[in-house]
Amino acid sequence: MKNYQQLAARTLIDAPDFEISDQDIMLAWNALGLAGEAGEVADLVKKDVFHRHGLDVGKIKKELGDCLWYIAALCSRLDLDLNEVMADNIAKLEARYPGGFSTRDSINRVDVTPFPLTNLRRFVGASEPASEPGTLFTRRLSQPPYSLTTSEIRKVIEVVETTCNECWDSDSDCNCCNDE
Repeated sequence: MKNYQQLAARTLIDAPDFEISDQDIMLAWNALGLAGEAGEVADLVKKDVFHRHGLDVGKIKKELGDCLWYIAALCSRLDLDLNEVMADNIAKLEARYPGGFSTRDSINRVDVTPFPLTNLRRFVGASEPASEPGTLFTRRLSQPPYSLTTSEIRKVIEVVETTCNECWDSDSDCNCCNDE
């Protein structure tokens, strides 16, 4: 068997087959910068917890500042107000955990919207019959960003199986097949 590196190299490209704008380059630069700085924070914590180096709060503070810089840069690039981003985050957390964090609320999320029929089009193509979604369909629904439970997946499959072709081919939720 060929080694992994040779097999993986089949999918390498020398250059993208499209133009990348300066805006996109700077967006990627800032996103990668944020990931790098967050990695430095994680490494300091890892070395404290697992390597027993001790926690240098001063270094963590500097790296968190670098993270904030990149977050602010991304907000500027995307024309987002950082204060609005922070307020939206607090509102999301208050809706998700009304009494503060609990494992129960984490499992029974109140802020998750039902899985709309239109999203099923990503998982079940026109060539795959709706009545046979298959294991790939189930695996995808059980993983992030959806992370549906087994009972939720059964419900989704039920919707797929009971949706007529006319509604399945439309770009909106089925209104004639499911009486709910």
